Amino acid sequence: AWPLMVLIVGDIYGVEHHGANYMFYDGATKALGTIFLSEILAGSVYESHVGLSEDTIHTSSRALSKRAITCLGPECFQKTHLITAALAVTGIVASLMLCQTSKEAYGSKR
Repeated sequence: AWPLMVLIVGDIYGVEHHGANYMFYDGATKALGTIFLSEILAGSVYESHVGLSEDTIHTSSRALSKRAITCLGPECFQKTHLITAALAVTGIVASLMLCQTSKEAYGSKR
């Protein structure tokens, strides 16, 4: 279905600014999603469960124990998985809404 995105974007939004519209759906969403989910969300959730703060780094000895910098168990990324699942459900709902919206555009072309 993803290769059809080029045609769908052209049909729904027109071909005048087709390149910009398509890059919005293809390029920008992938880049922003990757940065948000892998760097910001997963990193912050993991670090919040590690509990390593600047005070811990300065007051502890040079060799930090593995316990202080490692998070074990499902709680390390559970919040990340739940947020990612919620975003996937949101994407499904948005796709269904787009199907409803595009019925008018494709209904007249039969």
